[in-house]
Amino acid sequence: MNIPDKGIRIINFTIDLLAIAVAYSVISNLIIVSINPNIIMYVCMFFYYLIFESINGRTIGKIITDTKVVDSKHTKPGFLRILLRTVLRFNPFDVMSYLLGTEVGAHDKISRTMVVKSNK
Repeated sequence: MNIPDKGIRIINFTIDLLAIAVAYSVISNLIIVSINPNIIMYVCMFFYYLIFESINGRTIGKIITDTKVVDSKHTKPGFLRILLRTVLRFNPFDVMSYLLGTEVGAHDKISRTMVVKSNK
């Protein structure tokens, strides 16, 4: 298993952001009570990553780019590890860790997970 480059990670992020935007649009149109749109967006983002990655280690972006999330033993991470990974995405310095660092970002390092190319 090898680690995909930053380009693949950007593609994953872009596809996932589009999927989250669609979910946000649908949910915000269904909610009658006025809630801050940023809160709805963050909730959509949180549950998108938590649900997809905890079920099969793959978001829509990862499915399209044939990548997946694994733990240090190259197995599917447990729910708590995915929960930590998801929470860490909201750290404002997380994006900077990709821009200034390697292909492994802060939410990967701290949660001890990594994105790898799938074995098919």
